[in-house]
Amino acid sequence: MPMEVAIDATRPAALRRVNYRFSTTTISEDITPMNRMVLGSHVEWVRSSWGRR
Repeated sequence: MPMEVAIDATRPAALRRVNYRFSTTTISEDITPMNRMVLGSHVEWVRSSWGRR
């Protein structure tokens, strides 16, 4: 497994360990050749934001 793919494969586990919720997706290779994206928020921030609009 190439190093950059290995890093992306282990990143979700690292985020879980520090209480992040996240999702992964891919973006157009026209934007970046490394077309993987991880979006996340810390669980405490998510909880404190539930009542806000």
